[in-house]
Amino acid sequence: METGFTLVLLLRRTCFLVTPADTITVYAAQGGTFEAVVADMERPPNLDTPRHWLACYVMLSRARSLEGFLVLRPATRKELSAKPPKYLLDELDRLAQLETSSLEELVSYINSLQLDVPSVIGQVLARDAAQREH
Repeated sequence: METGFTLVLLLRRTCFLVTPADTITVYAAQGGTFEAVVADMERPPNLDTPRHWLACYVMLSRARSLEGFLVLRPATRKELSAKPPKYLLDELDRLAQLETSSLEELVSYINSLQLDVPSVIGQVLARDAAQREH
């Protein structure tokens, strides 16, 4: 049965933000420290385990104290026991090698100077300096 008229509806949709204004993502929190942190550490379904480990690390390390840290939904022990992403481990290895070679170059440069270098400088730049501090 045909009625001969067309029904037209005009709709207006209004939205507003329902999250608190002081909520930030893990990636925005990197480098910051906060008096209070509420961490949702449950792994989202589309996040791989190494990146989730990294996100958990960021969440755990943002609070200034344990008293200011609250876990909304925890990560599993297995997820927290996983390793960081391989690219991060590779970068840490690269930086450690760069530190070693840079220190050797610096010591070599200082030794090549035509002046008396205080012995304390050599002690500070020695390979075992960190172990001797403890």
